[in-house]
Amino acid sequence: MRVALLVLVVAFGCSKKAEQKQEPTPVQPEVAKPAEDKSAESPKPAEDKPANKPPEPAATPKVDCATIVTPEDVQKACNAKVEIGPTMHEGKLGKLGVCNRSITEAGKKFPIAQWGVSWHDTATGAENWVKLEKSAEAKEVAGIGDFAWTRVHEVKDLKVVDYDVGVRKGAMVLKLGFSQSRMNKKPPCTLDQLVEVARIAVARLP
Repeated sequence: MRVALLVLVVAFGCSKKAEQKQEPTPVQPEVAKPAEDKSAESPKPAEDKPANKPPEPAATPKVDCATIVTPEDVQKACNAKVEIGPTMHEGKLGKLGVCNRSITEAGKKFPIAQWGVSWHDTATGAENWVKLEKSAEAKEVAGIGDFAWTRVHEVKDLKVVDYDVGVRKGAMVLKLGFSQSRMNKKPPCTLDQLVEVARIAVARLP
């Protein structure tokens, strides 16, 4: 009986020591969860805004070239019978050739004078063009359109003298001219008479 009790006590003691020596089961560390992607949402593409487009250029006014300068006007101002017709350039020079016409003696084909109308989008554009067009030889003429001038230019080597009259009215520029040369010894108008033709014609521009 004592032996059995002793065995039981020893066994109990051994089991206690075994429990004391038994290492605790290691606790598995918590694996950090990947952080949620809290980055801001991709920005929405900016709404397409209409680009600042330049204003559409003003439409070229309709001009009846046949009525701006007529043979009757030349006859009245210059006492000369002439015919007026479009040149091959009319309608092919864009706004710079709204009208492009030649003046011939009645029944003849050789041009003895010419006139034309150019159009610019604004009056300022026409004014700037006139500044480039007229030279130091130009002389201002009062009382016609917004600005008018005459010019006489001699080319001595060719024995040619050019006579020009120009008038700006708003965004339009009217020019008339002729060259006195061996081929055109007696032009249909004097410079002063050509100014009178311009005075009549500019009143018909839109």
